[in-house]
Amino acid sequence: MFSSDPSFLTRKDKFTKDELKRAVRGALAAEIDAINYYFQQGDLIEDPRLRSAHEDIAREEMTHFGEFLRMLYEVSPDEFSMIKKGWEEASRIISGAEFPIKAGEIRSDEKEREEGKEHEGPISWAMEGLSGTLRRRVKNVKYESDTISVAEIDEDEGEITQAVSSSLYHVPYLSLQFRLRDSSPSNWKEVAFNAGKKFSILEEATLLKTHDLSPLKFGGRISASDWDQAGSILNDVVKAYEYVSKGGFNKVIVMIPPTLFSKLFRVVDKTGTYEHEVVRRIGEIVISPALDREIIVLSTEGFEVAVRKEVQVEFLDKEREHEIYLISEQIAPKPMSRLASCSVMKES
Repeated sequence: MFSSDPSFLTRKDKFTKDELKRAVRGALAAEIDAINYYFQQGDLIEDPRLRSAHEDIAREEMTHFGEFLRMLYEVSPDEFSMIKKGWEEASRIISGAEFPIKAGEIRSDEKEREEGKEHEGPISWAMEGLSGTLRRRVKNVKYESDTISVAEIDEDEGEITQAVSSSLYHVPYLSLQFRLRDSSPSNWKEVAFNAGKKFSILEEATLLKTHDLSPLKFGGRISASDWDQAGSILNDVVKAYEYVSKGGFNKVIVMIPPTLFSKLFRVVDKTGTYEHEVVRRIGEIVISPALDREIIVLSTEGFEVAVRKEVQVEFLDKEREHEIYLISEQIAPKPMSRLASCSVMKES
């Protein structure tokens, strides 16, 4: 047997190059020994089920042998070439079949891995910049179609019926390219990071405003009051919440544009209560850079995000002095009801 009691292994130093070669050769010998042992023992097992399982294990050891053979090529190409030479000599006698592992193919795989490592930095920096606030607060569901079917609902006293008619909505493909200049790698991180941030705004605008199923187009809508007056934002949020609560939705978030946040720090009563303190009693305040002149009160239990294709960052191509990357995903808003959201719109 090849294993040793771990309690006797007192060595702390890592293998030298020659020792690593011997270790891989030893592993190859151990795998051959295991394969022979399993097949020989399997011949003596009468139960066909157990014998079959035993043979499956032996075949798995063959896979391990191939993995260690690949490691041998990595640590000792000369020894691997001797194996290849032996194959070719036997092939001249038997059939002339070519050696199944071509060194060029292996080097090509290694090159692809090295190129992949080169692109890991920009990809990870762009992913760091992805920070969609809405998707983290609602349920994301895997969707297997490019369209969303929304059925009409007929409501009578004591009964809800799915109507015959329904509407189809497209699940859009979102994408954003960013280019990194070869001559300025020190600035790659901020460029990739900001590309991720910009894509997050594009994503949120799609979910909240531009898609036909977004709260701005599919949910309720009320006109805004004068937001320069203290308490006006609170009053509008209360009205929007009343609309959402009619559908039985209680847990909500209040999404506001960045320009409105400072207006929430106004006193609304004689006790010195700030406007944002009262709004927070209704729901969590979420600042969305995708919003401009609107407030959206959204039920987190009545709104989902349909994910056809998860967000990914990939290297596309090299063009002159630039490396080109692509951020992409395919998603759409998926409201459970028209009453699941209400927008407060500021007229131009």
